Amino acid sequence: MDLVALSFKSLTFSLILIILPVTLQAEEWYMASRHGECVSLKEINSTMQVVRGAETPKQMAAKLKEAGVKYTLKPLRSAEEGLYRLDVPSTEWAMLLVKKKFCKEVLKQAASEQ
Repeated sequence: MDLVALSFKSLTFSLILIILPVTLQAEEWYMASRHGECVSLKEINSTMQVVRGAETPKQMAAKLKEAGVKYTLKPLRSAEEGLYRLDVPSTEWAMLLVKKKFCKEVLKQAASEQ
């Protein structure tokens, strides 16, 4: 194997190691309703002034904290899996925040309950 080919393989492997974590973190978050719908947090949060621009549960929590709003954000499974409950008593919000894979589960469960 010549030096150019070896350098190219090393560069490719390095780029994968750099890009992979960014790609994994970029997975879109949704709000799941008890009726089985999933709506993108980007879409919802564009209409909610206090959390405008937040795209993840942790970003929503940071914006609520910054605004002085009391809330609880609780992972329902390990945080890496992508399932949180957000409660904001002052606005009567009780949200299930999920990654796309859990939307499918919520939709299946809602369909089976009807």
